Amino acid sequence: MTVKAFRTRAPITMVLALVMAVLVANQSASGLQMTASKSATSTVLKIDVKGKITELNLKQIAALHPHKIKIYDPFSKKSCLFTVVNFSSVLAKAGVLANDELSLLALDDYEFKDRASAFIAARALLAYKDDSKEIAVSRGGPVRIVFAKGSKYEKLVDAWVWSLAEINVK
Repeated sequence: MTVKAFRTRAPITMVLALVMAVLVANQSASGLQMTASKSATSTVLKIDVKGKITELNLKQIAALHPHKIKIYDPFSKKSCLFTVVNFSSVLAKAGVLANDELSLLALDDYEFKDRASAFIAARALLAYKDDSKEIAVSRGGPVRIVFAKGSKYEKLVDAWVWSLAEINVK
């Protein structure tokens, strides 16, 4: 596993990064007025498997057999009730193989690298709701990697990728 950045940036940095990305992408502040229905169909996660791109929105993620789980979240430093899907289901949907080396990239350019098999063995989960509400970027959303109690990555905070934007396989 490889960690490119450190978790020393304040959450406001993530918010500013998202605002800048939205402004650049939309060329105007009107893009900041995203409704819940639009976010459900807007791409929140891009997966690039050796040039084959899969883009997922919240509606597509929610179709991957979600369940709820209450876990301690090191980001907010409290127990949270997340709606999650198995990360292995997300990887399978994009055609990722167990031996593939993954590069997970967050909105703030934080990067974490490990094999797909390591995430699968650690029972990684992709959270897309907190307490039945979409996860705000300021809280590590719109999607993020979390781990249940007892996972081998439960205490490896570097692997908890908040505001996950891209997964790249080379």
